[in-house]
Order: sequence, then structure tokens, then C-alpha cells
Amino acid sequence: MEYMGYGEQPFVVVRHRDTKHEHVHIVSATIKEDGSQINLSHDFKRSMATQRHLEKQYGLSPLPETKQE
Repeated sequence: MEYMGYGEQPFVVVRHRDTKHEHVHIVSATIKEDGSQINLSHDFKRSMATQRHLEKQYGLSPLPETKQE
């Protein structure tokens, strides 16, 4: 979460095994304790960079670039 820019924000991770590919969903608050909002600009780019970083760090299978059957 720190790598994504969410720092000390509360979050929940839900692991799914209901599809061919196991995956997780992460839900976090975007309003900080002081009432300011987290900058959500480039959120998708940050999430993709974080995903690639974690895949390499933990030896996970990379997400295919295109959808496969």
C-alpha cells in the first residue's frame, strides 16, 4: 500500500479463487485522517507498476498482456 501511495490508510484484501486465475481485490480509504484526499492521478499506472514489482519480488506468474480463454 505504501508503494501505491496509500501509506497508513486502512485497507481490506479479499482473495478470490472463483475464476480460472486466483486473484485479490484491495479496497482502501482515499481520505486521510486529516481530511485531505489521496491524489488518485495515475492510479492505474501505479497499480500496474506495483503489480509488476510484486510479481518479480515473490516469483509470481505475470498477468497476461491480453485476455485468454
